[in-house]
Amino acid sequence: MSLTDFSHGPLLETLAATYAKLPGQWPLTGGIVGVVTADGMAAHLPFGRDFDGREITARTPFLIGSISKFFTGLMLSALMEEGRLTPDDRASSILPWLAIGSDHGEPTLRHLLHHTAGLVKGADDPPDELAQVFSLRDSLTASPPGSFFHYSNLGYNILGLIITALASRHATDHAAATLLAPLGMVDGSARLDTAIRTRVATGSQPARDDIPWRPGLTLAAAPWVEAEGGDGSIAASSRDMTRLMTALLNDGRIDGVEAIAPAVLERATTDLAHAGEGGVEDFGGLPVGESRYGYGINVETTGGNQCLSHGGGMIGHSSFMLIDRTAGLGIIVLTNANGCYAAGETLARHVHAALLHGQPLAGRLDLVFGTDCATYNEAMVGRFVSAAGPDDGPQSIDIAVAEGRLMLTADGASGAVYRGWGSRLTTDHPAMERFHLSFDRLSRTWSFGGRLYRPVGAAHALPATTPHPQHAALVGRYRSYSPWCPTFRIVLREGRPFLISPGGVEGPDPDMELVPIGENLFRIGADPRLPERLRIAATCDGRPVTVYRDSCRYSRMSLG
Repeated sequence: MSLTDFSHGPLLETLAATYAKLPGQWPLTGGIVGVVTADGMAAHLPFGRDFDGREITARTPFLIGSISKFFTGLMLSALMEEGRLTPDDRASSILPWLAIGSDHGEPTLRHLLHHTAGLVKGADDPPDELAQVFSLRDSLTASPPGSFFHYSNLGYNILGLIITALASRHATDHAAATLLAPLGMVDGSARLDTAIRTRVATGSQPARDDIPWRPGLTLAAAPWVEAEGGDGSIAASSRDMTRLMTALLNDGRIDGVEAIAPAVLERATTDLAHAGEGGVEDFGGLPVGESRYGYGINVETTGGNQCLSHGGGMIGHSSFMLIDRTAGLGIIVLTNANGCYAAGETLARHVHAALLHGQPLAGRLDLVFGTDCATYNEAMVGRFVSAAGPDDGPQSIDIAVAEGRLMLTADGASGAVYRGWGSRLTTDHPAMERFHLSFDRLSRTWSFGGRLYRPVGAAHALPATTPHPQHAALVGRYRSYSPWCPTFRIVLREGRPFLISPGGVEGPDPDMELVPIGENLFRIGADPRLPERLRIAATCDGRPVTVYRDSCRYSRMSLG
């Protein structure tokens, strides 16, 4: 259907023209927006091209990543409705070999579905879901099940293996037969294998993975990854996804046929965790109120309306699905931005707000950081000085506002400050490209790598600290050949070690303190409930040679 045939046609044409300008401003070369109403009327807004220069159409598959978790949740819900399972069952009752390192009780299926099982976020190294789940016996949860919402891909890989065991066929085959086929999702695939690679939009990622991406830096083609786990293995087109959303807006029915049983859909969207994922702010979207996680889907209140949402981040692909059940509207955004950038969510929420209000809301889409940004604080401006410390970064920085935009000056050079989709900023100052910039409102300090910049007069308020020899030996850059989080640096910040990732789909954001909790063992993050760990595996001449970030092995690089 053409935009002129759609009730929101003129507005969508305006949005399409706006999004056509994003390649070059954002870390992507193209994508597509799909919009559908409850009566099945759909429109598709492609912009740009894939990384290989190929046209993007409504039938072009993208990797939808973790949106696939909703399919896993629906399959589990169906098995429960059939009496094969209950939400309170333990996973080990179906997978007797399963072992999860923990000082707490074993999580239930409900905990796994809700991301409240206390598991690590993911296992980036092994490509197979069985190997990933098997690695949990070497981990250690840090919170009782049900007490802490902490997103875990591994939890959904356990659920995928449970579906495989009960359905007597692989979970991806079960998804294809029980969901994709009834919904008429025919353009993509339930399993990511190399046979479909040439049909899928070619993704992109920063050409340099050792520094944070910012506007002006080049992109490269993203590598292909095979996947068949319950956490994210589906490829789908905009047309495919608008068919799914049509069914979700009609109690599971499409084309007069029940594709999803109403009881299955109701269970998946009403059995909710105490918390859920938040939303991207500051780009012209509506505020997200309460968000609670169901079975692979967020149930949220957005702009006062009841909505379902989920994002998907894959190597070279960033996607987002938003279904407004109050307004009877579904929005899917598929892009070839790397999955660590919330490009899909930003555009989905931007489209949603514009359609509800009849025009785009105030809010820029460019990434220049200015006084109109929600996270701007007047305390960011001024001269800031760092005590003697690492070689990274200048000794002092001056932050000023010029025409509403923040500028950073140091060592006789200036650079613009840019926002992204997380809490950290970047700058194109030539001496400050290695790390993100972060500002702490409470302490009124800027951080950059190992440096803390305090306002003039407060820079030397704290006594000098002598780092632990083991912590000092950790400093350096580490690399893995896993594309999910290929590299990170460890720095000392006033004597405390921090793990800093420049990006990557599974790279932690923000900068994460390494808290020693045992011999050669650190918790990644200050929150004691976090289960992620860094373990020193081997040393040579008193310096680490290899470390493990959870189950993923990294070696130390001599490169800076």
